[in-house]
Amino acid sequence: MVQAAVARMQVVVLGGNSALGSYVVPQLAQAGHKVTCISDTKEEPYNYTNNSNWQDVTQIVLDRRATEAQAEGSYGKKVAELKPDVVVDTNCYYLEHCKGLVKALKGSGLKLLVHCGTLHVYSPTQTRPWRESVARGYPSGLFAAQQQQMEAFLWEEHAKGCIPITILLMGSLVGRGWLPLSCQGTYDTLVFDALHTAGNIMLPEQNQHTLQLLHAEDAAKVVVKCLEQQEKAKGEVFNVAGFPITLDQYATKLPPLLKCEALPSLKERQWWDFSRALAQWDYDKGMQATYNIFHCSAASNVKVIQALGVSFRDPLAAVQDALSWMKEHPEETAAEPRSAKHWDFVGLDGKSFDPVPYSGERAGYIWRDGKDGPGYYVDGGPFVNWQKQSIRRIQMEHDKATFKEGFTRNDALLGAMLVTVWVTFFIVLLLYSETAQGMVVFQGFLSNFWMAITRHPPKPFTKQVLLNSTSGAKVGMWHNMLPVSGYLDEVSDKVKGKAAKECKTVLYFHGAAENRILQMPKMRWYMEEVGAHVLTMDYRGFGDSQCPPKAFTACPTEIGVYEDAFMVYEYLTKPIADGGLGIHSSCIVLHGHGLGSAVASRLAVELSKKGKGPGGVILEAPFTSAWNVLMTSSYSPLVYLPEIFTDIIAAIFKPNLIPRFEQLKWIADFSIPTLMLHGDNDRMVPPHMSSTLYKKRSEKTENTEFLAIPDASHHNVMEDVAAKAKVKDFVTEVWSKGTTA
Repeated sequence: MVQAAVARMQVVVLGGNSALGSYVVPQLAQAGHKVTCISDTKEEPYNYTNNSNWQDVTQIVLDRRATEAQAEGSYGKKVAELKPDVVVDTNCYYLEHCKGLVKALKGSGLKLLVHCGTLHVYSPTQTRPWRESVARGYPSGLFAAQQQQMEAFLWEEHAKGCIPITILLMGSLVGRGWLPLSCQGTYDTLVFDALHTAGNIMLPEQNQHTLQLLHAEDAAKVVVKCLEQQEKAKGEVFNVAGFPITLDQYATKLPPLLKCEALPSLKERQWWDFSRALAQWDYDKGMQATYNIFHCSAASNVKVIQALGVSFRDPLAAVQDALSWMKEHPEETAAEPRSAKHWDFVGLDGKSFDPVPYSGERAGYIWRDGKDGPGYYVDGGPFVNWQKQSIRRIQMEHDKATFKEGFTRNDALLGAMLVTVWVTFFIVLLLYSETAQGMVVFQGFLSNFWMAITRHPPKPFTKQVLLNSTSGAKVGMWHNMLPVSGYLDEVSDKVKGKAAKECKTVLYFHGAAENRILQMPKMRWYMEEVGAHVLTMDYRGFGDSQCPPKAFTACPTEIGVYEDAFMVYEYLTKPIADGGLGIHSSCIVLHGHGLGSAVASRLAVELSKKGKGPGGVILEAPFTSAWNVLMTSSYSPLVYLPEIFTDIIAAIFKPNLIPRFEQLKWIADFSIPTLMLHGDNDRMVPPHMSSTLYKKRSEKTENTEFLAIPDASHHNVMEDVAAKAKVKDFVTEVWSKGTTA
């Protein structure tokens, strides 16, 4: 069946010299439409001289931001004066600009407004792949928030019948005229040089990271299809993204296509180290990697392919085409496509990130022809190298003259002697004193530094309980006796039995250097939003919990905190007649944060052996072992020492460390449903530890879930909307299978 010819229309393309517009305009002209191209600048569109279709296009230069700044809505009015049948908007980044355009086009007889947004409308924490029909998650930054707000506004206007809308959510575009994204998610010629010369290339570890690269020519075909099939396109949103390819596939499969003699050497680094190392050298590169890998890499393109009948070429073929063109036209190739900088929306720039510019040799990097061959990667890996270099630079350049005048040779000798004495004393203490080791690992002495435990528990907690262990320790605990409001001195058996009947209980274990009052926002969320009975405790030596009255006894200890946790669990499950709460074990979810994650997982192991395991376990910011945290946490002084010293320290101290918390050894020894959460910006417990635990556990059991929270640190994971939703779904599923009293 032959398709009827498409009627010639007056089409206005906004942002006509952008990466997408440079391909959309000539294709529309070739299709027979009368095209007007409006560009913000006088720069020629990409591949302009090689495409004769531009001869039939009317070009106008009109700076959108400058025009809107002069008079709100004036840009949209100038567009409406052209009396278009269709408007294709490829450069709208602000809600106010979008509103001004729609307002001007209302009642103008417009047949279709094609709004080209970005995949940033999705939250990186949403279930993958991202589909057009799902609800939008919490926006990751102001740029994403603007994209979401524009999308919501346009759908509202379309639903009112004010203006026909089609929304295209664009991914990462590749094309002739600009450097394609590299396997690092950056626009960096050095990476492609390393690919050509079999050099070293730094990539984030865990090879599930992907990119979705789409040739701009294929994206432009989608726009043309929307005009040809307006009835199918109206009122629809389409993900316009290429097929996903992992970063290591990109790095290893592209060189053969380019006829390179050998493959590059891939140097994997933790995500935090990877992104910050890029930003250290070039702030833009760090931002590019973060946005392109996390925010534009998990969209489903099934809908647009099936609905409009388009086809997309292989992502490596798109890159190969761009690189081949760049080789023949080096002078016409831009370093990156014209688009809005995401950091424009947060008021940041390279200077505010790192005010001290590099000069000469860039320490921490190995460049082409470096000691390990051509290419470059971060030498040493951890983010602490970057920190050391930054601090050292600032210190060396600050008040050099004053420092030289006031610091004599005798001062240096005296200082060296004092440091030697204190270091020796500290080493002896750590080697032979379990108490000193406990101060480093538990930091219980800091638990009341931030906020002391109150006499009565804060609302909505209603009961304070003090349990006595067989070893003489006293453990303080709070419980919210729902639905009672206010503090209770005495609790009846009827009120106690409420938790057992409802089968919705959370036992929470806090982290090091904390007490139970510091996690109140998290506990209050469980109570008010989930409707859970929450019990939270302090280990011996923390908060108002007391150590056994024994002289010269280390406290707290690893065995001691396990004993405290087991005692509280026994209190929950013991029959009411015996002084407990009578809650069935299947109704209990253990939630451990930081240090508490090891307590929760260890308790789950021991209880499972006794056939009394809880219904579920949530591990927030878990770690593999106490020693690994001491050696990799950015808050540990050990990581700032040269590698030779850390090796010596490891040989001396590791065998003598008593509180080990080797969670990696037992993480797979229980089959209870488990949810792991970790913030990607956690500097206290490196995020890769959760990945290691998840991998170890997944080898033996399938009922484990892991959710990485972008931009979250050690203490704000549960402030994330996606994390809260995941936790709520997890506990609801656990409790639905629980046994009530």
